[in-house]
Amino acid sequence: MGRTIPLLALVLAACASRPATPANPAAPEPTAREIPATVDGIPKTKTERLPTGELGTIHRYGSADFRPDVYVYPTTGWSDVAGQTDEFLQTLAIYRSRGEFDSYQVLLKQPITVAGFPGHEVVLKFTRRGQPSDSYFSLVRLPNEYVKFRISQPPEAKSVEKARSFMNSWIAAYTGTASK
Repeated sequence: MGRTIPLLALVLAACASRPATPANPAAPEPTAREIPATVDGIPKTKTERLPTGELGTIHRYGSADFRPDVYVYPTTGWSDVAGQTDEFLQTLAIYRSRGEFDSYQVLLKQPITVAGFPGHEVVLKFTRRGQPSDSYFSLVRLPNEYVKFRISQPPEAKSVEKARSFMNSWIAAYTGTASK
């Protein structure tokens, strides 16, 4: 019995120094948001889950001459927005060498902020099979995912403004924030 009391005292002391219940961890950021069905009057026409989870999903929208594609994918395993934008520009050269474009010209490449989230945009013109197009690429980093916009349309004076309006409205609807 002489040894039991000190052993019992050690066990009780160890229990007394531990919290009764573990601290609750902070709630994680939600990763599932609702994809907008219509943006700036342009309806979503198709959603497709891409072959692997890290590629995410593509959401196609469309009207007669404006067909934006929106890609939503997790941040894990991808470089930052500037790195992915540079990779996109490198891919253009590959497409051109394969004959997918007759020519292309990068008009603008710059960092952007959309509804408080960091991003990057590229504005370009390209010609495919003799047909000119205005093209807009942007990538926005949300807390747990990236959202990429690819918009090609017939040349017009306000094509960049139209693409930016769609992107800003989409992000605002998706995140529940007002465009900034």
